[in-house]
Amino acid sequence: MRVLAVTANKGGVGKSTLAFQVAAELARRGLRVLAVDADKQADLTRYARGPRLAGMGLDAVLTDPPGSLDPRPYIGPVSDNLDLLGSSPRLADADRVLHSTAAGAFLIQRCLEFVANVYDWVVIDTGHSDP
Repeated sequence: MRVLAVTANKGGVGKSTLAFQVAAELARRGLRVLAVDADKQADLTRYARGPRLAGMGLDAVLTDPPGSLDPRPYIGPVSDNLDLLGSSPRLADADRVLHSTAAGAFLIQRCLEFVANVYDWVVIDTGHSDP
């Protein structure tokens, strides 16, 4: 599984749009793709028409460690070969979890290990930097 993270320090530069378009193109080419919305604005979830309710995606997975980091219950289909691990504004709560533990920086990596044998690509839409 290959991972592509779309990042930028500034908001409003098209990260979510680019992440969605790249994920959709990879899926169109026949590759199995997981799009991950790691932005508390949850724009990728909206573009992909995924669930936008608190507790329904990456926000649910990351706000409750050391419980299971298994994202599979929260992954849903978008189109052929394209699935989504969505998010909601509740993802902001995960910041506290990520900063409260030395392992915080690796929680998304550990989350993706559950699906490493299912997808060819994971495309992650990240949020912009907050102070």
